[in-house]
Amino acid sequence: MPLNTLLLAGISDHLATANWLNSKEGQEGTNRPESILMKLLEIEPAEKENVAFESGEDFERTRNEMLEEMKRGEN
Repeated sequence: MPLNTLLLAGISDHLATANWLNSKEGQEGTNRPESILMKLLEIEPAEKENVAFESGEDFERTRNEMLEEMKRGEN
C-alpha cells in the first residue's frame, strides 16, 4: 500500500472524526464514522471492556497493578 494512500486515509479519518464530534451524533457518542485507514490495513477495532469498581481504593489498586505490568512489559 503506497504511503501517500495511507496518509490520505489518515487525514480523511481525522477530518471525519472532527466533523462527527461537532455533530449531534458526536455529542451523544453514537454512529462514529468507520476508519478508512483501519479498513485498508485490515485492522479490526478492539473490543472495549467495561470495568466497574466497588470503591476508589479498588480503582487505585487496579490502576497501580496495571501500571506495574506496563513497566515490566507484561501488557
